[in-house]
Amino acid sequence: MDRSTVPPSPVMPDEFFGSIRRTASGKMIDATAGIIPDPDVSPAPFEATTGEKRKREGKFRSRVWLHFTRLEKRPGEREECQCNHCGQFYACSSRCGTTHLNRHIFDGGCPKYKPPPSDSQTPTVHARENFEDILNGIHLRVDQTDSQINSNNKETLEQMEAQVARLKEDNAKLQQEKDALIAQKENLEQLLVTMASETARLTEENTKLKEDCAKLQEEKHKIVTREEFMRLEARVSKLKEDFEKDRRGFPAAAVAALAQIHKNR
Repeated sequence: MDRSTVPPSPVMPDEFFGSIRRTASGKMIDATAGIIPDPDVSPAPFEATTGEKRKREGKFRSRVWLHFTRLEKRPGEREECQCNHCGQFYACSSRCGTTHLNRHIFDGGCPKYKPPPSDSQTPTVHARENFEDILNGIHLRVDQTDSQINSNNKETLEQMEAQVARLKEDNAKLQQEKDALIAQKENLEQLLVTMASETARLTEENTKLKEDCAKLQEEKHKIVTREEFMRLEARVSKLKEDFEKDRRGFPAAAVAALAQIHKNR
């Protein structure tokens, strides 16, 4: 089937799809030029699941339209669009939505489209006066200076988070050491009290033992003296008995001796 196509949609940020419209000849114009926006009309909200804005007044706001070209609709035919990379056709009426288009581009459905690196997927927003410079079909990239600053800030933040984690770990270890030292101190203080009490008890016991030893020595001395006294007393008694015997036997012997002397004369 012969298809007449409209020139490919230019690659531009999503912010411009609400203000740029295509004329019948395919020329891109600013639909909002010279129009004062109504403050009572709120902008179309984002869809949370697909990241696209609601369609209003025939304006396509999804970023997926950067990769598709809308074909001219003929009477009795459905609205279609063509992939700018592989040429595959898809239905694109308002009832179809853009889920299948997103899958084709962003979920690996297109065999010829390779997504840019993750650090350059976010387009750089240019001023409206530079709009003519971005109608060249080239994907916009993130400003390298801002990207480098963000990378440095992220690295610094990661370093600070790692440092905070290390400090927390060190503080936890120090707190454990502190608790252990406090417990050791309490044990030592209790041991000192116990040792002081034991020392006092041993000192008192030693004093008592010394007193007992002194008493025993005194009693021993008394016992030895008494035994000697009893021995001396027994000896004196014996001497007294011997003396009495000699005294009683002395007169008879003396008389007998005198008589013998006289007889011999």
